[in-house]
Amino acid sequence: MKHSDSSTLELGQTRLALRDGLKFQLQDSKHETWYLIEDSLRGVFYRVGEAEYALLSELDGNSTLATVIAKTCSKLGVEALSEREAIQVAQWLLESGLASTRQSSNLETLREEKSSDLKKSLMQRVNPICVKVHLGNPDSFFEMLARYLGALVSLPAALLWVVVCAFGLLQFLDHWEQFRSYSEVFFTRDGFLYLAGTWLILKLVHEYAHGIACKKFGGAVRGFGIMFFLMIPLPFVDVTSSWRLSSKYQKMLVAGAGMLAELFLAAVAALIWVHSEPGLVQMIAANIVIAASLHTLIFNANPLMRFDGYHMLADWLEIPNLGNHGAAYVRNLGARIFFGVPPQLQQYSGLHGHAVKLYGLAAMVWKLMLCATLTIAAANTMQGLGLLLAASAIIVWVATPLFSFVRGYFLDKDANGGSRIRFFMVSGSLAAGLAGVMSLPAPTVVQAPFVVDFHDLETIRVSTAGFIEEIYVQDGQEVREGDRLFNLVSPHLASEIQAMRQELEQAKIRKRVQENVGEIGLAQLEHETIAELLSKLSELELSMEQLQIYAPRSGRVLATDLSQLLQTYVKVGQELCEIGDGNDLEVTALVSAHDSSEVSELLERPVTLLVWGQPDRREGFVTEVSPESLDVLPHFAFAGTYGGPLDVLDRGRVDGSSQDSAASRLQHEDRLGNLKLVSPRVKLRVSLFEEATNGDFYKAGNSQDVSSPLLAGQTGILQLRQRDISMGDFLLGQTQQWIRSHLNRTHGL
Repeated sequence: MKHSDSSTLELGQTRLALRDGLKFQLQDSKHETWYLIEDSLRGVFYRVGEAEYALLSELDGNSTLATVIAKTCSKLGVEALSEREAIQVAQWLLESGLASTRQSSNLETLREEKSSDLKKSLMQRVNPICVKVHLGNPDSFFEMLARYLGALVSLPAALLWVVVCAFGLLQFLDHWEQFRSYSEVFFTRDGFLYLAGTWLILKLVHEYAHGIACKKFGGAVRGFGIMFFLMIPLPFVDVTSSWRLSSKYQKMLVAGAGMLAELFLAAVAALIWVHSEPGLVQMIAANIVIAASLHTLIFNANPLMRFDGYHMLADWLEIPNLGNHGAAYVRNLGARIFFGVPPQLQQYSGLHGHAVKLYGLAAMVWKLMLCATLTIAAANTMQGLGLLLAASAIIVWVATPLFSFVRGYFLDKDANGGSRIRFFMVSGSLAAGLAGVMSLPAPTVVQAPFVVDFHDLETIRVSTAGFIEEIYVQDGQEVREGDRLFNLVSPHLASEIQAMRQELEQAKIRKRVQENVGEIGLAQLEHETIAELLSKLSELELSMEQLQIYAPRSGRVLATDLSQLLQTYVKVGQELCEIGDGNDLEVTALVSAHDSSEVSELLERPVTLLVWGQPDRREGFVTEVSPESLDVLPHFAFAGTYGGPLDVLDRGRVDGSSQDSAASRLQHEDRLGNLKLVSPRVKLRVSLFEEATNGDFYKAGNSQDVSSPLLAGQTGILQLRQRDISMGDFLLGQTQQWIRSHLNRTHGL
């Protein structure tokens, strides 16, 4: 800012003259008419209205500003700028370097601007984040390309583009699952090299498309080169001359030509990939699909980055230098807040003015987010060098502009003490408020999935193999100790007992015969045989008695499809059902390893339970915490394969195991041992506060009934509200963990 000019404008004495090298072009739209100002020396554009242009056209360096205002009023009448508006326009001209006064001649102004441009150029060259290398003026080359390839920018070509892209998209979506599984090879070491090479070639096609479209509509390609963004080479061409085009849609087409070309190639490559056999051709086609579609849509189409999407938005809004205007608004907003500086004249008003403000704020937020993301990405992919680049990004994008902003107003000769006092007051207030917020207790809770189960389950197993002849109970039925549950039959066991009894009678007969004939030794041997047969018969009769299965305790029967067991053969040790006490329930919860430090000291402290499908909140207390993270799955209800919330690995799945038969149900206990958690967790056991009068549960210290009783097998979320740390410590810990997890992640790059 040239304070000697812009801050001392006196209506009767100031004489302004436009700087050399400015070109004006009249442009129209449906709603308004304006003049485009091209600063050919700096390659930037501005836009002014008819009233502003009338004022600018009278600035010859000889007439005072008061005389110029009088002339424009006589020409335009009520449409002319007011005195205040004219002074603001004059100030904007001086601050933008578009005009000068006698106190700062054109030569002096150009020297200052040249010096400023040299500083900016030097900063760009030493900036390790983004380095531009200019390689000359390719206008004649693109003029030749436009003669031969200009037909690609036409209505027939546009119709062909729509048909091919639509067909390619449909084919791609139809084979999406196959493509997703195939894409795993992209990010291997060799696959990444092919992908990088394909991507560089596509970027050249992208930039050629910009240049051809610009020449097709009569523009000029002023330069081309290579931009190294985070050491990644990106070709670029200078098509800023497209702002001279009268149609904003032509400007948008020039800005979007690269994306359109890449998307067309992606569609063609998708068709080739679908109809080709596995091999090099299919691999290259897949690389083109990835590089020409995802990268284009994610980066080039993003209007908050200075790529194609940004230029298309600026063309559509018809706001040259949208990013610069937005940044100027943000700087002025910061100056108003921190220094009390009065609002400066905004070149755009109405909807355009709101668009500039919104874009400036959004671009600032995006830049901060991008800086943080690049810090992680650079450190993750390039180790020490990446951290250096990330630090450079923070300095270039955040620290340097912030320092320049504050220093500019502190060294401003026209800034009074009040503005500096305001800065310290506002900054101190913000710092105090932030410190206060960071010292507050963290309002978050540790959450973990849980399942309700019986505290002490009695498993009913088969002691003697046989066929289930009768079932006397049903799932969920209350039984008492000694009630009959199952009746099994074993024809083989019955025949074996019958044969054993016959053999026993024969042994007794042989013994009596030997005793009668005086064969004492042989009679003694028969006696031993009889004893052995009696022992075996006793065991067989005991096994026969065990075919009748009775309840060992009172409780509720837990089983699945007991009716399917009828007339089926069951082996020894096979589980038939379980019996549990409905008044003796406990909760098993699995806490993530990250939150394990929060629960290590929670024994005997209360927790809150939210059961899915029930509005009531229940309370309990932690009775046991596993000493380390485990991958053992304590209950099927946790497994994602059974509709639970946690991902598991099934190490014992075999063909046919998905069949829901009685046999598979009886093997669930073995199947549970085959299920392992993908991410190990800490197991908690929680006992419920209860007053077991009729099976309903009550909150501790509360006599109000809970409307719905808990049942075994119910699931929900357990909340631990004992995080005794400040918001600052919590956010710091979360940030450190996030950074650590991203730094340790390997992804083949």
